[in-house]
This record gives sequence, C-alpha cells and structure tokens, in this order.
Amino acid sequence: MGMISVLEAADELGVSGRRVHQMLADGRLAGEQVGRNWVLDRRAVQQAARRRVPAGRPWCPSSAWDVLAMASGVEVGGSAVDRFRARQRAEDGIAPLVGKLASRAERHQLYAHPSVLGELMEHPGIVASGVSALGSHNVDLVAVDQAEGYIRRSELASLIDEYALDNAVDRPNVQLRVVGDEYWPFEPGQRYAPLPIVALDLLDSADERSRRAGQELLNRL
Repeated sequence: MGMISVLEAADELGVSGRRVHQMLADGRLAGEQVGRNWVLDRRAVQQAARRRVPAGRPWCPSSAWDVLAMASGVEVGGSAVDRFRARQRAEDGIAPLVGKLASRAERHQLYAHPSVLGELMEHPGIVASGVSALGSHNVDLVAVDQAEGYIRRSELASLIDEYALDNAVDRPNVQLRVVGDEYWPFEPGQRYAPLPIVALDLLDSADERSRRAGQELLNRL
C-alpha cells in the first residue's frame, strides 16, 4: 500500500501530528526518516488504527468528563486514582475514544425558527460547541443556519418552551447535548467549550466538513 506522511498517519489514527511523532519516538509506530521528514507504512498505520478502536460500552459520564477535562488542561477532581485513570485514557488523544465518550451527554436534535438561532446561542444556559464554536477556535467553516451546544438537563424544558423548539422534524437545525446537572463541567459564564470538546463534537457529526474541521482542531493539540 506504500508509504504515507505523518499528517496522513495522524488523520488515519485520529490524533495530532505531534502525537504521531511521539509514537514514533517511543516505538509504538515504525517509520523511516527521508531527509527532514518521516514516512510510515500505510498498512502498519491502518493496523494500529484498528487496535485503537475501543471495545465495550461507553464510560460513565463522570469518567468521560474526567478524560475531557484532562485533554482540555483542566484540573480533574476526585481521587488520585481518578486522575491517574483519566491521564492514562487521554494519553493518545480523544479521537479514538469517540464511542467511549458518548455518555458525556444526551444528544437532542431539534428545530428552531431561523430568526431565533442567534438569540438561542446567546442564552446564558448554553455553552456553544461543535459548529457554533468554530469562530472561537479560528476554524474557517461557517454554519450560520445551525446551532450546537451543551445545556444542563434541569434547563432543557424551559429552553424548549422559551424558543418553541420542535423535536418532531426531519431536518433539525439545533443540536443540544444535555448534561446531568451533577456532571456539568463548565464554569459559570463560560460561552464556548474547550478545543478538545469542540473537536470531539465535530468528529461525532454525520457531516464530512464538520469531521474535517474536528480533525483540523485535533492537529493543533
């Protein structure tokens, strides 16, 4: 299958280019240096990618948010064991953990009249993520006709009433990730999710452009 570059290997593995260099340095990936650049065997990278696919059910919400806190550079609460476990799980990046981290929130797909989308994303209970947080992380992808963010479970019903959100539609334009109040990970007044969380939400999208944007963000880590 030939050789591929570090950036191509990063895309295959769902990690940053920096992480590929680390994996080369510690022997977890084999490659050879050609001039000033490294190249890797495509088949070996694909085998490594298959080994990295997590098996089993998603982690519990608290474990998922511990890993995302570690990836975001936020202090992890709980015991020393919890912190050690989160550090180990986050070591190779979050892209291979999309399935394991699915428990972080319940995803609700809704429809809002286009005229209220901007106002909706200014609601103090919403932390923008995914396509609604691209500008805050300097990603050149515009999605003005969509809204995406996190909200506490206790605030969902009132938000639906306030903005007449409809969940019985074929083409939703609002995606809310609902987090149990006891697991809420964001600071008071926080408007945008950290880069690793935004990247994860984009990777979780069915839209190819969004997934590419998520990979672009991961390459910055």
